[in-house]
Amino acid sequence: MSDPTDRPTETVTDIDANGLKPLSNADDYQFTMPTTGHDLSRLANRAGISLANGLPIDDEDDDEDEEEVGGEYVAVDHDDINDFSYWFRRPPVHQRTKLDELHPFVQVLNVSNVDDCVSVENAFPEHERCSRDKRTLSGAHFEWLESSYLEDAGDIIFCDVELMRLQFLYRLNRCPELSLGLFTLPVLEEGKPKPRATLVGHIVATRTSSSRVTDSSMQLPSNWRTERFAVENGEMIGHDEYGPTIAIHSLAVLPEHQGKQVGTTLMKAYIQRIQEAQIAERIAIIAHDHLVPFYQSLGFQDCGPSKCQFGGGGWVDLVLEFTNEE
Repeated sequence: MSDPTDRPTETVTDIDANGLKPLSNADDYQFTMPTTGHDLSRLANRAGISLANGLPIDDEDDDEDEEEVGGEYVAVDHDDINDFSYWFRRPPVHQRTKLDELHPFVQVLNVSNVDDCVSVENAFPEHERCSRDKRTLSGAHFEWLESSYLEDAGDIIFCDVELMRLQFLYRLNRCPELSLGLFTLPVLEEGKPKPRATLVGHIVATRTSSSRVTDSSMQLPSNWRTERFAVENGEMIGHDEYGPTIAIHSLAVLPEHQGKQVGTTLMKAYIQRIQEAQIAERIAIIAHDHLVPFYQSLGFQDCGPSKCQFGGGGWVDLVLEFTNEE
């Protein structure tokens, strides 16, 4: 092949292709048109112009001026940037967590989840489980359970389970919209029936007229199946559907799934749902001292020792206030 630099150049004649005659003072000059990239590069170098792919490169000062225009763009020093081609070949890898492995999803609970809630509630120590304390039951309920299941010591455990079932049945009947569960769904194996989702953690709550969780708000009314309200000693018992405070009575996670951010994820989802729905002025909960920092990290305020004597007392009141943003 011939060297492109050996190709002859074309001389501009007196009459160009359009029939126009050059200026009279151009007669003394002879112009040549570059026909190859080599010719163009040679001329550019002679004129002090830098080219990239046949296009002139702007001066650095011009680049700096362009980066400052607009104010919404970030000036980037390309010498400090990693190889972009890597990110185009392969997107950044998300480090899978233990929570991801559960394939979790959240949804409101209903009465079909009562037994699941009982299983999750067993994560608590016995004296702190839902309705383990007999004071959370009215006299009629306790007398019925005592006559039915406490004939001998072997029935006590069964009684505890029934106490929990009654409380969950009541709360998920009366105010299921105030509950939330985090479930895990096993991967569907080919040729096998769709597995049932497993409840990993739950939040169960009622409404109260008080700004704090109270023993009365945790009680189970004896007439809840037939009456909407129950009042004892001038105080509302159980769920008060007109109360501005959501009192959380249980945030529990299965022991085998603790330490996987289940509780944090569930509580964040719960707070967001309640806040976006604008159905309450605040959320209240009681907790022991070692859990106070956990709830504070979620926005709850430490309101000091609680008057609640459930499970032997020793609780701290925590409240998350919602500000009205208009």
